[in-house]
Amino acid sequence: MANPQTAVTVIDQEVESGVVEWNLDAFPEDRYNRLIPVATLQIPTDLLRPVVQIVRLDPDPERGGDVYTSKDMPEGHAAPTRVGLRKFATAAGISFVDERRVDDGRDPDAIEVTCVAEMLLPTGQRIRATGTKRIDLNAQVWRSDAHRGKFKSFFQEHVASRAQNRAIRALLSLRGSYPIGVYQRPFAVVSFAPNMAHPEVRERILAAMVPAVGALYGPTAAPQLAPGAPINVTPAPEEDPAPAIPTVLPGEKLAAAAAQAVEADPPWVTGATPAETDVAALIRDTAAASGMKGKATEPQLTRLRELLGGLNGTGVVPAALKVLFGEGVEMTGAHGQALINHAASVGDAEFIEQFRSIAARAKGPAA
Repeated sequence: MANPQTAVTVIDQEVESGVVEWNLDAFPEDRYNRLIPVATLQIPTDLLRPVVQIVRLDPDPERGGDVYTSKDMPEGHAAPTRVGLRKFATAAGISFVDERRVDDGRDPDAIEVTCVAEMLLPTGQRIRATGTKRIDLNAQVWRSDAHRGKFKSFFQEHVASRAQNRAIRALLSLRGSYPIGVYQRPFAVVSFAPNMAHPEVRERILAAMVPAVGALYGPTAAPQLAPGAPINVTPAPEEDPAPAIPTVLPGEKLAAAAAQAVEADPPWVTGATPAETDVAALIRDTAAASGMKGKATEPQLTRLRELLGGLNGTGVVPAALKVLFGEGVEMTGAHGQALINHAASVGDAEFIEQFRSIAARAKGPAA
């Protein structure tokens, strides 16, 4: 039977294995270029169905069409442009999942980009292809300095685009070029989508669409009472009566009194305060746990100058640093970040007071 949603025909279905076969007779090869290497599709489940998209490319490179020619191609051949390949990628359901520059950036005239594209197979598995392109401006032939400068103004974009083109060609098994006559016929591009005719798939997709519909049109309105409809109000429960006070035996009174007598007074009665945190030890432990290597960075030093600039000339800063990290120790990135993080947690004013307290300890035994 013909499926109006896909324009392909279901020709067989094995009940035991669940394999569904579809043919592409509606797209004969003398009229279409099939971007799929088989005439019959076998899908191991009825949860997916093939979808055929028709893509037409403008074959005239002279008027800026979807193909181009080059002296590197055989005579009478042309290759799809970036726009033409994106049409194929959209119809085939290809998506790009990663793109990054992989060169070290030391040479301003050379860029290398790698991207990863993926596509859904009829088995439900997603396959990926990697496209990599490196361009060295000094290895190219330019019509003029202006041509080179224009290319360099969008250098990374050009390299990334060509890397994406390679990934698309790899997934669709496209050759570098085809005879011009091939582009006179439309391309039949096959992709695979959830089978909305399957009741379980339809139920899941509709359930997944509920949040999106709510985001677009707002939540469903609360049901309103019809005019004259009776209103049933459930009465509120009565307040529970206070529990009866049980009879307390004399022994229980004595035991409670004894327990109350030996209970320690809370700190807010005696005025005792908990032991103060050793701020210097806390900062040292934070620096040791950070794992940072190397000297303090310029942004760290700038922040420390903002915090401790008011203490210049008082001797507080070198004294406190001696207690914190030892005498003559150079400020490292771990030291600087530990001080900055502590200031952020307690506030600048409190940090200055604690810093003065740490400096005062330099007069006694080193912490």
